[in-house]
Amino acid sequence: GSAFLIRPDETTTYWSDEKEPWEYYWISFYGHHADELMKITANERFVPCGKSGVIALQNALTGTISDDLEALHCLFTVLRSIHKPLKQTAPDPIATTTHYLENNYFRDVDIGQLASQLGFSRAYFSTLFQKRTGESPYHYLTKIRLQKAKEYLRAGNLGIEEIAFSVGFSCVSRFSELFKKYEGVSPLQYRKN
Repeated sequence: GSAFLIRPDETTTYWSDEKEPWEYYWISFYGHHADELMKITANERFVPCGKSGVIALQNALTGTISDDLEALHCLFTVLRSIHKPLKQTAPDPIATTTHYLENNYFRDVDIGQLASQLGFSRAYFSTLFQKRTGESPYHYLTKIRLQKAKEYLRAGNLGIEEIAFSVGFSCVSRFSELFKKYEGVSPLQYRKN
């Protein structure tokens, strides 16, 4: 009953537990409205799949889908089962932001735009965020990205450039510079150690 979304141009790595291995299936779709569908379906990477979605997937896997219309119905059923309407007002803007950053660190995050969506100026929001967490939103996001990068570096199956892009950096040199600043060693040295 779980699902996760991998949007175009995202690099994702996941491992099965050795004692409790799992089986997974993926659905790929594209078209004029694909991006729009993803934006209105879920704003998180990990989402619970409802019973109707699980049943639709099981039907798809048994081969009972006979035409494009049934395949489209299956897709819409799955998307509808994971759909979470966005709340108009957030009771706790800092908790909402930390949750968003933890689940969207790999995206191009604009703190000013995020603050604006929550109804604050960037400066005021940054002050609130720092009082609550002890660091600026930018540093909070950077720490999350670097923590994820360290996980990828320990796994050892992705190159430095792939890791940098996977965790949300648009420039490898900036990634290496910040990694060394926060960790004391370069990404390559960290991997070797």
